[in-house]
Amino acid sequence: MDSSRGQGTPSGFVFYSDSDWAGLHSITGEIRSRTGFIAFYNGMPIDWYTGLQKTVVSNWTEEVPHIATSSANAETVAAADSLQRALHISYIASELQLEVPRPLIIYIDATAAIGFIENTGGGAG
Repeated sequence: MDSSRGQGTPSGFVFYSDSDWAGLHSITGEIRSRTGFIAFYNGMPIDWYTGLQKTVVSNWTEEVPHIATSSANAETVAAADSLQRALHISYIASELQLEVPRPLIIYIDATAAIGFIENTGGGAG
């Protein structure tokens, strides 16, 4: 589904993901990154979320909190969190017999994260 930027309000479902890599560190000392997500249906916001990233890494004996090591890492974690929310919305929409495009498209503004997600290991181009 194309967002139809510049062509009026997009129809159907549109999902956006973003992150802030340790953005509160200079103010509060918080080193975790923040995830941001918003979903629109026919141009109206229907779900949004912002919160500190809560990722953990398992080393087979315990789970250890994971802190994003780069903005690309934070954007990739945010994209994964956003995909979970978008899938949840799509399941509810399907039950309501609303058309949900497949595959789900989540707009991300970080080319490094897009490269990781597309498994190209670099930029999206």
